[in-house]
Amino acid sequence: MRVALVAAITFLAGAAGCTHATATSTQWLDGVTYAPIGNATGMNAAFVLGSPNQPGLYTIRVHITDGALMPPHSHPDDRMITVLSGVLHYGFGTIADPKATKVYPAGSVFVARANEPHYAIGKGEAVYQESGMAPTGTKWIAN
Repeated sequence: MRVALVAAITFLAGAAGCTHATATSTQWLDGVTYAPIGNATGMNAAFVLGSPNQPGLYTIRVHITDGALMPPHSHPDDRMITVLSGVLHYGFGTIADPKATKVYPAGSVFVARANEPHYAIGKGEAVYQESGMAPTGTKWIAN
């Protein structure tokens, strides 16, 4: 628990610096190799720190495009989410309901709790990061 707390504080300190960045969303994409995300459409992600399979802290950077859908899913670990650019539309539950999403502008930080189903819907372009403690994985919710 103490290691997770130290990691979270360290990440938040770094994320606080990001809230003042004036970078365009394409600058957040530079130098990172993205790949499509499982069952998602219009979304790509890259591990920028750590690994999903090796114990320890990891960070995933996600690029979501207009019209994208990350279907409901969950993870075995808490995920701290920081919106780097754009506006993220994110919801909790087993059905991806565009009217039930919360709007998170650039600089927002929130947590998706372990095993709590959540989803994202692209309404414009956004870049965000998720950090947690590995090993981790994704459990897609069948509808």
